[in-house]
Amino acid sequence: MTNDDFSLVYKVLNGHVYHGELISLKPLKLSQIEEVRVWRNSQIKVLRQTNEISADSQIAYFEKMVIPELESNNPSQILFAIYMSKSFKGYGGITNIDWNILKGEISFLLSPLCVEGSQNFRDVFTEFLTVIKTIAFETIGLNKLSSETYSFRKSVIETLSENGFELEGIIKMSSKKQNEIFDSFFHAIFNPRIEGVY
Repeated sequence: MTNDDFSLVYKVLNGHVYHGELISLKPLKLSQIEEVRVWRNSQIKVLRQTNEISADSQIAYFEKMVIPELESNNPSQILFAIYMSKSFKGYGGITNIDWNILKGEISFLLSPLCVEGSQNFRDVFTEFLTVIKTIAFETIGLNKLSSETYSFRKSVIETLSENGFELEGIIKMSSKKQNEIFDSFFHAIFNPRIEGVY
């Protein structure tokens, strides 16, 4: 990959940029994926990722898994850069999209400078959830958004609940992070247009 200014613009979104009061979701640029890699490695405890990502493997992942899907009407994931006050502060989107049953999973990670549990983190996460629900349900027509959260991430679990995500279940002792074993909490929210179907 040589063009660092290349942006990951998804055909399925028609190149739209999404704005909230605090944040904007814009196409991720190739020049930003190294920073994403550093953020992921520094916060590996909160991610399903088990090993540090090398610079080469990060590039290979985007070349093989992300860029080829930009022109697809059914990408398996849609990633955004999260901006606050015109500064790149995080990334996230919808991953593990299953177009057969119209469901996807939330992905969200901020720079470690935005401390998880702080009011700023909660505010940004709340707005991200609002915007991503609009994209999922109104723009691309998913029926369900879900998340998996480790039990020690209390503020994330609370914020999900405050934003309409219902607890679907808990898998006890499902994950080991830094020699500690944690439960996994699974939350979901459904597209309002299918309310009453189940």
